[in-house]
Amino acid sequence: MTPLAKDQKAFSRLNRGMALSELRHLAHSIERDWEQSGPALGVLRDRLAEFSERFSEVDLSHVARKLTPSVSARHFSTLMVALDRHWQRKVYDHEHLAIQANDYPRERAYPLPVFLILDHLRSAFNVGAIFRMAECLGVQKIFLTGYTPGPDDGGLGRAAMGCEERVAYERGDVSEVVVRLQESGIAVFAAETSRLALPLNQVRFGGPCAFLLSNERHGLSLEVARQVDGMIEIPLRGQKNSLNVSHAGSLLVYEYSRQWGEESFAGENEGLKNHLK
Repeated sequence: MTPLAKDQKAFSRLNRGMALSELRHLAHSIERDWEQSGPALGVLRDRLAEFSERFSEVDLSHVARKLTPSVSARHFSTLMVALDRHWQRKVYDHEHLAIQANDYPRERAYPLPVFLILDHLRSAFNVGAIFRMAECLGVQKIFLTGYTPGPDDGGLGRAAMGCEERVAYERGDVSEVVVRLQESGIAVFAAETSRLALPLNQVRFGGPCAFLLSNERHGLSLEVARQVDGMIEIPLRGQKNSLNVSHAGSLLVYEYSRQWGEESFAGENEGLKNHLK
């Protein structure tokens, strides 16, 4: 627990920006040590309520009310999105980059039959990086589900470099999006570290597909895991077992793009789906 957040009197003397920063640090320390979070959770609840009284233009009292002893780690992460977004607006609003016409010196090639589903991603910076990658590699459309931030929320511009204006996107429910794509003949594969996942270097894509990128901490819900056509993992050599979500998405889409140029790219998705099931 941060000293300033622990000391009520010290916290009450902080200005809005410093108080937001302390709240965010406290929230992240709780997430890192969730099993021992009981006392700190109570402090965070009290500080959020106090903050909302002092700075009524940033009302986080609704978050404080939901921080009960029975709150789950997943629900806590969802609640903290509001705090993260207020803090990010404070830091990045004045830093949006102006995009010039000559930043796009050539016409965009026809998009590939590949889609992305971003489910419950918390970081606007990561989502912005994914939009930039999607524009560069020819992703046809991005689906934003859960609390994933989008261009309409702000905060993406610094990483997306204007690409959020050049890639089609749509908000929806993750289960409904998966069903919709599958009914259109598009195989949906989740990026996941699981014993059921097939290594990316063994996958042969043979038709339109969508990659589902989910929350880096909590992963797929059981319901969605049962819906997808299969899971794919990226083979790694280090001690960490996963990549940043924007990096993972880039590798998946690039491999699809690479295979798209091969003459043998045809009619192989059905075999992949059967193997992964």
